[in-house]
Parts: sequence; C-alpha cells; structure tokens
Amino acid sequence: MFSRSNFRVNTTPKKTGSDPDSQGEGLSVRTSKRKRKHNSGFDEPASQTNNWMKAAASLLLRVARFKGSARDKNEIPAAEWFTFPVDPMDAPDYYTVIQQPMDFSTMRKKLETGQYSCFEEFQSDMDLIRSNCHLYNSEGTRVRRDCDEVMSFYHSELLKLQGKQVLTQYSSPMKKLKEDKGPQKL
Repeated sequence: MFSRSNFRVNTTPKKTGSDPDSQGEGLSVRTSKRKRKHNSGFDEPASQTNNWMKAAASLLLRVARFKGSARDKNEIPAAEWFTFPVDPMDAPDYYTVIQQPMDFSTMRKKLETGQYSCFEEFQSDMDLIRSNCHLYNSEGTRVRRDCDEVMSFYHSELLKLQGKQVLTQYSSPMKKLKEDKGPQKL
C-alpha cells in the first residue's frame, strides 16, 4: 500500500559532540530544550488522501448500520440487503441479470486495500448498488423501498460531510457540478 515515493529521507549530514566544529555523523546536537515534532514520514498529499478515505469509511459504516425508520425490532434493518454479496441460493438469476454486482462489504474491502483513487469512485459504487437494486427488484417491493430509504440516508449523511468540507476539498470539479444539481435519478 505504501510506496517509496510516500517517504521523505533526510540526507544532510549531522554534527555531533560538544565542539561546534566537530564533524561527526549519525547524532545531532539539540540546541533547544523544546522537543521536536517527529516527522511522520508521509508527504502531505498522502495524508489528504487519507482524509477522504477515512470520511468515506465512516460514511459507509453509518450507512451499512442504518436500520430504517418505523421498524419493529423483529424486522431486518433496511441496509441489511446490501451488506454482503447476494447469495445465489436466495436469488438464482441475480448474476445473470446483474453484470456488475456491488455491496457494502466489497466497498469496505476496496477502501481498506486502497482500490479507490478518489471519492468519485466510491460514489460510483454506491450508485451502482442503487441501480442494481432498481434493475433487479420491481417497484413497490420491500427491497426496493429499503434501497431508496438507505440511499436517502446516504445522501443526507453525504451532505453533512460536504458541509464540513471533508470531502469537497479533495473532489474533482466534475463532482462539484453533480453536487450542485443534487442527487441524480436513474
């Protein structure tokens, strides 16, 4: 996950000893009593990338735990349908109808392994879950209603993050145009 380009190496020689003219290597002389802040070893762009990834992971966790509104304790949570890949035993023809399946656990794995290069790719997979659900499940079914409720919750949480400018400062101009128009309907 980390490449050498993400690390900074200090190659300047350091002085050691009590004599200011001594030219030792390896140890540096502390000139002040104030402790230095340790270099994390990462360049700033990597930490900025981590910011949107952390925000996306947190958002995904909240969406995956979304229970839905006005539900009994015995009912399954609204997001449960989308937590793991569809089991072929439950829907035998699912993988013939849906060519590119997506679910929250797959998205989590892609976040953890760095497969998303930007937030727009994460957003695209979330939209893919919605479009797959709408393609496979007919209007009025419980799964489709739950999908609409989960995606509505996702968009409200996304707007909160964008209000805090956690995601917008690392998004592309194309994403900004889509945000201004609001959620896209398929």
